[in-house]
Amino acid sequence: MKYILLVILSITLSATASAAVCNQHLDSGTPDNSDQILCRDGYAAGYNYQNKVSNWVAYHITKDSVNAFYERSNSFRTDTEIPTDFRATSSDYTKTGYDRGHLAPSGTMDFSQESMQQSFLMSNMAPQLPGFNRGGWKALE
Repeated sequence: MKYILLVILSITLSATASAAVCNQHLDSGTPDNSDQILCRDGYAAGYNYQNKVSNWVAYHITKDSVNAFYERSNSFRTDTEIPTDFRATSSDYTKTGYDRGHLAPSGTMDFSQESMQQSFLMSNMAPQLPGFNRGGWKALE
């Protein structure tokens, strides 16, 4: 019985910590109903299972959270928090003519190594035309 209570307490504390991280990004509310809300150090995302892409991302920017110290990782990874059948993978972009484009920009997530790595999760990517991704969008980031 003590073990079960410990597990429940651990899950509750983890959910509370996750909610606190999300709340800083979602203090104005959640943009829409998504299949899954993903809470990251640098952003929150509303993931769409059918399209295997986030409907939206939200992030809170401060002077301390941009242009910090961690270099771009370029380590695109599948997001294991999403159920297997609905996960986007890097291979989904192979020979499509589209780039894996950041929704929450990595340059805004360079305040920690963890936040930089999280910005390269496939749940934070959307198909973007190369000229747009490498041109105008890159300049905006």
